[in-house]
Amino acid sequence: MGPPLSGKEPVPKGPPVPLLRPELSLAVYCREYERMQGITLHDSQKKAIETAINNNIVVITGGPGTGKTTIVKGILKIFQ
Repeated sequence: MGPPLSGKEPVPKGPPVPLLRPELSLAVYCREYERMQGITLHDSQKKAIETAINNNIVVITGGPGTGKTTIVKGILKIFQ
């Protein structure tokens, strides 16, 4: 094992993770997720999903009931 991490290490850059069906736009994925879950994503939730898809790392924060789990489930659905 190497030395302990300080938390200041740079995030490694890698190639973007390919979407399961790259011909579909993120908006289509979100609409399909909304339909399957019977919900309507708030614009900020859609933006969070987009940010997570387009970056190597994302931090999702918020108080109880703000939709953190919904966002994570939406992100995971895109990669299923």
